Amino acid sequence: MTTRDALAYWTALPAKTRNPATQKKLAAILGVCEERLCQIKREPEFQGQVMEYRKTFFKQFTSDVIQSLVNVAKLGNERAAKLFLQYIEDFQESSKQTIEQTETRKFVFELGEAKMQELRGKLKELKRLKSGEYTDAEEVTSEEIPDPNKS
Repeated sequence: MTTRDALAYWTALPAKTRNPATQKKLAAILGVCEERLCQIKREPEFQGQVMEYRKTFFKQFTSDVIQSLVNVAKLGNERAAKLFLQYIEDFQESSKQTIEQTETRKFVFELGEAKMQELRGKLKELKRLKSGEYTDAEEVTSEEIPDPNKS
């Protein structure tokens, strides 16, 4: 194992579990000065190597963390529930909604004025049905609905 590898592995560990406990003691064990370890830490690719070691080390806790997340989500924590769904079910809140909104807007803009008037009439009929203004057995006639784009 190289000095760089040893430092990356040591850095990836939680501070409480590092042995030796200090970077100075690590330098002495590796037979280099502490400044050399500081130089290695500044190398651009060093943090990527540390992250790979962290992923390897912390992967052992994944199942426990997921179980804790489930427990908190089941108690009604919305953030925990969302995180669980994102991790386990590949839930992506914003991208699907954005696509659906874009498609809906595109559809509405492609409709002609006659079709828009027809849809406005149907919408008003549905509102009247829901409000109990008349029953579905009665004949329904569309009334002119003001166009919100025309003032």
